[in-house]
Amino acid sequence: MKISSRLIAIVVSAIVIVASLTLITSAVIDSKRQGWNMDKAERHIALIEPAIRADARFEQVRLMPYTRFNGCLRIEGHVSSEQVNADLLKIIKESHPPVPLDL
Repeated sequence: MKISSRLIAIVVSAIVIVASLTLITSAVIDSKRQGWNMDKAERHIALIEPAIRADARFEQVRLMPYTRFNGCLRIEGHVSSEQVNADLLKIIKESHPPVPLDL
């Protein structure tokens, strides 16, 4: 059976179109997921930040939604010791954040 060059061109074109659509769709979905996760992080911060702010040991700590990991809860700042850092992480982890943490 002889395969025509026209058939090969059609098959290759179809593969390129499907691959392109897959990449575009994946990028759009990832962008949406990142936005959803950042919204989740924002809402979670609103829940736990009052407890963090109430403890003077964490006055230089900042919580924010962040783009890493397709949307996460970023923790940055300074604490006075490893023990204070462990206490902070315990509070945050026990709050069961709905997104990954970026430390």
